[in-house]
Amino acid sequence: MMWGKGRILHHENLYELVERLKNKEIDKDSLELEQRQLEEVWERQCAYYKDDIEYLIRAVTKFSEMLQETVVLFEKN
Repeated sequence: MMWGKGRILHHENLYELVERLKNKEIDKDSLELEQRQLEEVWERQCAYYKDDIEYLIRAVTKFSEMLQETVVLFEKN
């Protein structure tokens, strides 16, 4: 088993892109395709992180409300 399996959400496989970059000659070859791909990855990752943060905020808010309800129950007894 791998230690990180299932822990990295929204993984982007950039292997092929990196290999293409390693084989390009910067002065001669265009990097437009790779730049576009990296911009798309950036946009996707930003959206994923925004969604994840919003989910965590909702989860923490719900958990906080549950804790507050529990405190009220203990105070009554």
